[in-house]
Amino acid sequence: MGDQEIPGAGWYADPDGEHRLRYWDGYQWTEHRKGAAGSPDAGAVDDGATVDEAPNERRWYQRKRLLLPVTGFVGLLLGVAIAGADPEAQDGTEADEAVVEADLAAERERATEAEEAQAALEGEHAEEIATLEERTTALEEERDGAFDAARAELEEERDEILSAAEEEAEEILARAEGRMAALDEREADLDDRAADLDVAEERAEESTFGSGMWVVGDDVLAGQYRAVDALQGCYWARLQSDGDSIINNHFSGEPGPVVATMNEGELFETSGCGQWQRMD
Repeated sequence: MGDQEIPGAGWYADPDGEHRLRYWDGYQWTEHRKGAAGSPDAGAVDDGATVDEAPNERRWYQRKRLLLPVTGFVGLLLGVAIAGADPEAQDGTEADEAVVEADLAAERERATEAEEAQAALEGEHAEEIATLEERTTALEEERDGAFDAARAELEEERDEILSAAEEEAEEILARAEGRMAALDEREADLDDRAADLDVAEERAEESTFGSGMWVVGDDVLAGQYRAVDALQGCYWARLQSDGDSIINNHFSGEPGPVVATMNEGELFETSGCGQWQRMD
């Protein structure tokens, strides 16, 4: 038995509390407890049950290791005691073991019944469960189909809106480009007209002059001119380029229009004739 003798199966004082008994199956403590003799629930103890406890405060499982001779002597005494034990006490222990076994068998039977009841319940409602699963699957497929259809419809509508917006934007851009081209043409036309006006103003300046000495071709254009508001005493003379030789001249004794022809390279001198204007 080793260094100490292990007690046989029976009811012993519970090491976890006072005034209660706990069943030792010969190898370990079980969960079966009952009130000790003299306690309020002592009626739960069988008449033939015995309560064993160490003679001192420490129980058998708390003893320290004993020397081998003492162990052998105690074992001998225990053997004699067991051999001469009261048969009624042994019968009580066997009855307690039978109770424990009966409780365990009842627990196993209840567990088996519960499993059978669960299996029967599942079998009874198997068709309903299968129907619910099929319905759930169908609803999920219907939901997914509705989502896909809605998504496709929204994407198609989005594409149509984007396409229409792009076409409208292209039309607006084309109109804007057309207007820009028209504005560019208008601007070019205005620039041409402005250039023509500048040329006309320059020509007008060159085609109109008053009293003084003018170089024909440089200061004024060659051509035929007329002095509309010439006064009495209007004088003009056409001179060679050196300014010393007179080609032709005229003096008006009366006020009135005066006409003169000027050739390029000549000098033209005038006084008292007002403004000369080119006629062609």
